[in-house]
Amino acid sequence: MKRVIVIATIVSIVLMVAWKVSEPLRQRRTKQTEILQTSDAGKVDRVIRIWGDDWLGYLVFRSKIFQRELQKHRLGVKYEMVPDFKERFAGLEKGACDLVAATIDSYLLNARDLDYPGVIVFVIDESYGGDAIVGGQKIKSLDDLNRKGVKGAFVGYSPSEFLLKAEVAHFKLNDLLPQVGGFRVDNVEAAYKKLALGQIDFAVLWEPFVSRALKEITGAKSLINTAQAQGIVIDVAIASRKLVAKDPDVTERVARAYFSALHEYLNSAPAFHELAAADSGKDEVTAGQMLNGIKFVSFADNCHEWFSVAKKGGEERLTDSIRRIEKILAAVGDLKDDPLQGNPYTIVNSHLLQGIFDKQGDRWLPPSPNVSVSTATMKPSSAFFRSLAEQDWQKAARNIVGTLVDRPITFDTGQSEIPDEFQDLLRDATYKLAHYPTQRIVIEAHVSPGDNPQMDQELSEQRALAIKGFLVKECNVSEERIWARGLGAANPPNMYPDESAQAWKRRCRRAKIYLVQE
Repeated sequence: MKRVIVIATIVSIVLMVAWKVSEPLRQRRTKQTEILQTSDAGKVDRVIRIWGDDWLGYLVFRSKIFQRELQKHRLGVKYEMVPDFKERFAGLEKGACDLVAATIDSYLLNARDLDYPGVIVFVIDESYGGDAIVGGQKIKSLDDLNRKGVKGAFVGYSPSEFLLKAEVAHFKLNDLLPQVGGFRVDNVEAAYKKLALGQIDFAVLWEPFVSRALKEITGAKSLINTAQAQGIVIDVAIASRKLVAKDPDVTERVARAYFSALHEYLNSAPAFHELAAADSGKDEVTAGQMLNGIKFVSFADNCHEWFSVAKKGGEERLTDSIRRIEKILAAVGDLKDDPLQGNPYTIVNSHLLQGIFDKQGDRWLPPSPNVSVSTATMKPSSAFFRSLAEQDWQKAARNIVGTLVDRPITFDTGQSEIPDEFQDLLRDATYKLAHYPTQRIVIEAHVSPGDNPQMDQELSEQRALAIKGFLVKECNVSEERIWARGLGAANPPNMYPDESAQAWKRRCRRAKIYLVQE
């Protein structure tokens, strides 16, 4: 009998403790039931947590139309400002958020130690003129950034820093690279102020500060912007691997709501500008400037251009962009090796868009031509190169963006054939032309001084045309894009101290290749 009483007492104590311990949980459930019974909360199955920042390209995630569309799918949304990229990706890994909005370069660089806890499910936008490297009076081209003592400013660990590093990689600004870490500032206002006060030689800015600098700072010039240097600053939606694996339907409902909202805004420029003004706290004119620097990527463009889900053998611009961005990060030393081991598909999920496309096709078509939309959505990603008259080429040649090939092409004495080592150099250089689809190419060839100026001129022209022919036939560069000109023995390089005449003459037999902007 005593044993029964003891057991009963123990069981009672355990039940009392369990009741006490579970009291907070019961209270929460009671409160949740009360909320559901007294409000519309029952219309939402779960709240999607999105982490990003105040970049205007993410404003659709913060819009009422997106919230409305999510509610149709029984979802709510909580958008949180998390400026630090590493913290965003750690949130994916820990399950603190479901989706992150970020640039491709930031994900490659900052999520590596976390084994990339998310997959890219769609492309949000591409900076298209919204970011620019602006030079002061002493800086005329990107090449000038490599001069000794040049000073600059940009917001550290941001797309501005990556834009600068991309130009360092593409134009071999090796003397500038070690100085980059010292140019970081906390905000774009500080970078603008330094340039305006003449304390620095260049700044990397974004709109509306780019337009403001070009208008208000004497001698300021846009050296390159993201409409001219494309495929560099690309924003993507990165969904938690755990969410995609366990509840892919939720991820699909989020994507549907996003593209439905985006489609509505792209078809109503006034509503989009009004949203941008309210989101940024700027007037509508300034907000319009900022919007025009962003190329939003529609559902159709995601399917046809970026993910190749609409048809077999279509474009896969996303994976190609990942490879190119990875190459830039490696060139500037931010990545010591290939974290994806040659397989960019490990951070991409095309099944989401494929599933939506299979169900509905191109439901969210691009805006109708007779509908007024933000100009940022209508800009082409590449340019058709019309033929130019010589006087137009001469004007363009004065507007140098930078040197395409990092060292001069050197020819053998009296020859116009391109040596093998320089053929490889040309092939490598043309790889980066994909980032600069609107710039033209100017080739300037020289010879070492001889006794016959006419023969010197003819040989220099032959060398220039040889390079042009190689670029057209071997590298598939449009012929109309290139101007080849021989300069004879004009403007020979200065002879170095103790340099032999033979070595100097070899340096005279050179050709330089520039990117220029009309």
